[in-house]
Amino acid sequence: FRILKNAFKKKNGSVKRAKTNIPALGLTGGFIDSFGGGGWGPLVTGTFIKNGHTPRYVIGSSTVAKFILTVASAITFFFTVGIQHWNIVAGLLIGGIVTAPFSAMLTAKLPVRKMFIVVGSVVIIMSLITLCRAIFL
Repeated sequence: FRILKNAFKKKNGSVKRAKTNIPALGLTGGFIDSFGGGGWGPLVTGTFIKNGHTPRYVIGSSTVAKFILTVASAITFFFTVGIQHWNIVAGLLIGGIVTAPFSAMLTAKLPVRKMFIVVGSVVIIMSLITLCRAIFL
């Protein structure tokens, strides 16, 4: 809801952003993403957007960092599991390479207010789905 609130804030000269411990956030997001298979986008991107950063820069920089994280994870996975699972490593790399340009093009075209609304709505919907599954299944 804070992301949606940012979409409807009045613009003024001095925007006060919440302090974010970037190294700790990156370390936590990277660990969760590598260990659990997901979490970089919701944790890192969501935190920065929630704190009022411009979605265009957050999504772009997060996508670049995610690509680097994916390459590092793929290399680590390759050396620890071995070459017999090369198709999984290739899938990780191709997925990161293919999605990066699309997110860059999309964020360059959308207005900031609409991005806040879309991201906030997606976060709320996905969180509600996860909550319902945890409670009812």
